Amino acid sequence: MDDVRIYVARHGQDVDNANGILNGHRDGELTPLGRRQARDAFPIVDVVVVVVVVDIAAPSSPTTTTTTTTTTTTTTTTMTKTSTLEAIYSSPLRRARETAEIFARALSSSSPSSPSPSPSSSCDDCDGRNVVDDDDDDDDRRRSSCSSSSTTTSSSSSCAIGNPATIEVEILDDLIERDFGIMTGQPTSSILDKCASDNIDVLVTESIDYFLDPPGAETFPDLIVRARRLLSQIRTIRSLSSYSSSSSSSSSSSILLVTHGDFGKMLYAAYYDLGWEEVLRRFHFGNSEVLLLARDTPPDGARVFETMQFNA
Repeated sequence: MDDVRIYVARHGQDVDNANGILNGHRDGELTPLGRRQARDAFPIVDVVVVVVVVDIAAPSSPTTTTTTTTTTTTTTTTMTKTSTLEAIYSSPLRRARETAEIFARALSSSSPSSPSPSPSSSCDDCDGRNVVDDDDDDDDRRRSSCSSSSTTTSSSSSCAIGNPATIEVEILDDLIERDFGIMTGQPTSSILDKCASDNIDVLVTESIDYFLDPPGAETFPDLIVRARRLLSQIRTIRSLSSYSSSSSSSSSSSILLVTHGDFGKMLYAAYYDLGWEEVLRRFHFGNSEVLLLARDTPPDGARVFETMQFNA
């Protein structure tokens, strides 16, 4: 588990997000914008890290000749290190499954051994590859901390997932969104009034008002427990999988988890052993954003794709 790089993506915008409705376990589909968001995030999980290694090994003779260069003090070797995506796991809810399937199809079509898809194979009902959306709303502005056109980096936490073959999306029930209880289906604009009338505790942050303990809902401590269970489950799955023993020393492995806003935040909190309230106050996880949870990635460097979107 220490060697696996866990990419965590939130689903693209769904119909409830667009309409300002608290979705929870409601099973709505992605909007055209949501499908486009997933496509825009895809390059973040389809680049390769090139690591330049300088081997400072002083030779015994004044001059050492290699097959590539003549030097008196050092030999420089360039090594390409690919982090191979070995699995995509998704929440069972439709908005997450659709997002995961967009990633999987894009990874498959970007593989050198995969045939190019025909123009007619892309539409709003599949991965939205040809969607035209004239909505230039601020919610669609996005920033990336990685460049999909770059092949070199000096950051050990850069996003890097290669694609050896077609990857099937697998469902993990623990990736499901928080159960919102009686808040399910409520307008996001009514959170404070509803919580005040029903004596529900609220955590107010700069971007989102969080209801903490409505009847029938999971609490954030509940989500932390579920997130730790999921991380343990991933560890078990990897230990039982044949690919765990086949990874070479020059390649690290990665998996992609497609999940939801509240649970994604608590997965981040559980991985880095942070308090749930601290994470809610200072950390947002917008539609189609991507996190990298890895041993060599510090908590404040985990976000590798960011949107300017603040729906719940």
